[in-house]
Amino acid sequence: MRARYAAYRAAQAAIERSPGARRPQLLRRFLTEPALSRVVAGLAALDAAGRRNYGTPVSNVFDTVATNDSAVLHDCRDESSAGQLDVATGRRLTVGLRNTHVVARFVRVDGRWLISRFELGPTPCR
Repeated sequence: MRARYAAYRAAQAAIERSPGARRPQLLRRFLTEPALSRVVAGLAALDAAGRRNYGTPVSNVFDTVATNDSAVLHDCRDESSAGQLDVATGRRLTVGLRNTHVVARFVRVDGRWLISRFELGPTPCR
């Protein structure tokens, strides 16, 4: 599960920069519903607004709990060097925060761990 999460994070920037029609196919290696539809819709909204993500948040996975077919991963992500920018001007519009508690929920599908949901954790992490 940790390896699958790391692989998704490593592929994320390339997937975001791929043509919109290809994104669902590329994301299916890592995501399942409802995360798949939500990520595709979020990227389409960025495209429509003339924005894209910049930078690479730093993951610090600090807890995982797995059962036979489901799992939860907690990531204390440093997003302080990442955010959104205006595609036309290159101007940075937002910047992320340190210690963002991201929760990734996984399900096992055909023997593979796939992310089914992303959530913000209930408390900041350190």
